[in-house]
Amino acid sequence: MFMQTSTDLPNTENPLTWWLMNRKVYPNLAKLMISIHTAMASSVVVNIHSRVAVS
Repeated sequence: MFMQTSTDLPNTENPLTWWLMNRKVYPNLAKLMISIHTAMASSVVVNIHSRVAVS
């Protein structure tokens, strides 16, 4: 059963769509990948010049 589906993903196709279509073939991997592909992006400004005094 392993790798019986077409694994080729055209450059124009969304990876999330592929995992949603193939989640019955790869249920555990699909859960993992869907959670990764739907994670919210975050942009946090990091001040690299600030220093914290440690005592």
